[in-house]
Amino acid sequence: MPEQPLLQLAYVSTAQTDITADCIAEIHQQAERNNRLHHITGLLLATEQHFLQLLEGPKRDVELTYARIQRDKRHHHVRLIFQNTVSERQFPEWHMGLRRSFDQAEHEDVTAIVNLYGQRSQFSAQHGAALVLLLSSL
Repeated sequence: MPEQPLLQLAYVSTAQTDITADCIAEIHQQAERNNRLHHITGLLLATEQHFLQLLEGPKRDVELTYARIQRDKRHHHVRLIFQNTVSERQFPEWHMGLRRSFDQAEHEDVTAIVNLYGQRSQFSAQHGAALVLLLSSL
């Protein structure tokens, strides 16, 4: 049986105003559990204002997961940054990596980038490529 193509996609969304550190931890635990079941890997970056997430895995599973994410009431204004078919995973060991510990300079840089993406409504291919480079460096 031929292997199903892998889909990689990234989105940014605006967090609800009452998002707490405990809520982010709950989102992470839920995503890690669900993603493991569906062979999805990726990374979640969260600021006080925005979520930025990259998902990768079997095309149908990623599409279903993204549709579920779009309906989640803990955020709104979900915008697709990019989606691409890929031959291999960028985060093969992370069923949902969550980066919360950065040094101060790195924290400020990542927060500024996530919030910058969070302010946009549309994205070019260059935005997607830049994001992949950023995430691969974390």
